[in-house]
Amino acid sequence: MPTSRPLPPLPPRHAVVLGGIMAACGLFLIVMMGGLIVFFAQAVLGYPTYLGKFGFDGGPIMAGFVFALFAAILAFGIAALHGGIWQIRHKRRDPRMLMVAEYSFTALTIVGTIVSIISVLTDH
Repeated sequence: MPTSRPLPPLPPRHAVVLGGIMAACGLFLIVMMGGLIVFFAQAVLGYPTYLGKFGFDGGPIMAGFVFALFAAILAFGIAALHGGIWQIRHKRRDPRMLMVAEYSFTALTIVGTIVSIISVLTDH
């Protein structure tokens, strides 16, 4: 029967290198998904985007699903950046990284829901 054991501690040098990689990946996800969320929100609300006029024909339910997916990926990026910085600073793994992902996902999903509701109310 398998048992759940905590991960062995990392040597401090490995923790700093892996924390830097994790922070860089998290920053990349935040920048890319943040840009996509802004672009998609403009398209859903009917505003012209920096790529020109872009329409979304999926309806409010599909827009909510897309925002939830983008929010999940963005939340993972936020958690990775937070965990990477924490790991660099403390030279060990962050035990609260999952909690940061859950809170950021919840906040971003609420924002996506609000944008979807505004889209329905303005008939775009």
